[in-house]
Amino acid sequence: MPIMSARTQENFFEQLGAASRAAREARGDGEAPPTRPFIMVATDFSATSDKAIDAATHLAARVGARLEAVPVLSLAPIAHAELVWVPTPGQMDRMSTEAQTSLDEAVARARKLQPETEIGGSLRAGMLPDALLDAIEVESPDLVVMGTHGRGFWSRLVMGSVAHAVNRRSSAPVLTVHDEGIAPKAESVLAPVELGRISEEALDLAAGLAKALRLKLRLLYVFPGADAFDAIGATYDPPIAKASQAQLESLAGPERRADIEVESVTRFGAAAKEIAVEADESNAALVVMGTQRRGIVSRAIEGSVADDVLRLCPRPVILCRERTPGQ
Repeated sequence: MPIMSARTQENFFEQLGAASRAAREARGDGEAPPTRPFIMVATDFSATSDKAIDAATHLAARVGARLEAVPVLSLAPIAHAELVWVPTPGQMDRMSTEAQTSLDEAVARARKLQPETEIGGSLRAGMLPDALLDAIEVESPDLVVMGTHGRGFWSRLVMGSVAHAVNRRSSAPVLTVHDEGIAPKAESVLAPVELGRISEEALDLAAGLAKALRLKLRLLYVFPGADAFDAIGATYDPPIAKASQAQLESLAGPERRADIEVESVTRFGAAAKEIAVEADESNAALVVMGTQRRGIVSRAIEGSVADDVLRLCPRPVILCRERTPGQ
């Protein structure tokens, strides 16, 4: 992999760490930011988690980051119908030993992929997703990487629920990796935006990733389709669409445009579906989206779009939680 300049690494860290620094400032910790990026990858030792570890390992190597693999050993009782399974002390010990062995193997494999990258692992015990969210809160990673689901129906159900909860509540941006992993010959970082209510953190993060990965930054605005216009009693107006395209072009600005190629595109239709289609057709390495928290109705609408993108998009997705005053 090509070696990046110190300036590029520093710029990437500044962009990638924006959300976590904001979280520390909001909490009033007063702690100095780390000297280099820190990436945390959650794993359940499934094939999808292996893809997430691979993606996190290569990304950490690109930006000189420290990487930590974090599995959570859940020893809580499992209820099914009228049956409840409670692990015995012996079973707990055996599960802990097996989990630690699997973690050691995962870390060893990651170190083999990138021998010069600092890679560690720490086994956590507790209830999912709270134990993982607590680890994120305490460790303050600049980025969290996780797979969408694990093995089999039950694992898919549990890990899907965990991924959903972490994406909604994480204080750090979360990169969700599907079974396919990151495309080896990707061309861009896709940043969907909503004109008039821009997530600056997400745009900064997308620009920083594009620079670090040496890809194009592709800005996307999804204009409502004809059915949506009919629903609100309006008509599609090409001049309005053209003006929106011009506004989209202006979002990158000189700082975000520095050292990268920026493209913009407007699509028409349902937001989540069009984002997924654009990500695939433009061969995006990643999709970077901001999620805002502004009231129950707004949260329900935006959360639905983000959830649908995670479900429909064939490419890895980063959700960057935009912070509002008081958070």
